[in-house]
Amino acid sequence: MTPKVSTTTNDTKTKVTAGEKGDRDLDFRSRGDSAAMNNSADPVLVVDELEAALVQLHQAEEKEKRALADYQNVVRRSRDERVQLISLANADLIENLLQPLDHLEMAAQQLNNPGLNMVVQQFATTLQNFGLEEIFVQDLPFDVATMEVIDKEVEDGETVVTVISKGYRLNGKVIRHARVVVGTPATRSAGIGTNSN
Repeated sequence: MTPKVSTTTNDTKTKVTAGEKGDRDLDFRSRGDSAAMNNSADPVLVVDELEAALVQLHQAEEKEKRALADYQNVVRRSRDERVQLISLANADLIENLLQPLDHLEMAAQQLNNPGLNMVVQQFATTLQNFGLEEIFVQDLPFDVATMEVIDKEVEDGETVVTVISKGYRLNGKVIRHARVVVGTPATRSAGIGTNSN
């Protein structure tokens, strides 16, 4: 079997393109030996090239680390923005459902219907599963962060004596302040300023 031989014009060497493996290995070894002989003649050049290669490697590693950190920041930012967008959409929906919830609770108190009471409870539980929680303020000192004063029974009263409409938090953030009437606990027990409906 005769190997195919081709010549190149660059170095006028004969190169084996197909044939026995030993011939190809010999050709590559001879090229490597000549390169090693050239470099061994100048060890300072080899050290300089090695140092330059190490500097380039370090720079490439730093670029890779920065690119990876940037990518992780983009992923984290997009995930946070998505969560925030979903929570804002939920907040708008839940805020719009608070008024119907108030009306259902008032109807349930007036009608005292077990079926309606069950529906109101299910509705409230569903909203709680999405992070809604009622702000309980009855008989507590007035707090501007969670309450809005509608009326005062006495001038210097600072305790909630009547809740006009409930306040709510969504995932820890106040979305509706409780609307309250403030007074003193003594006026409440004496019946001053109470509605007699």
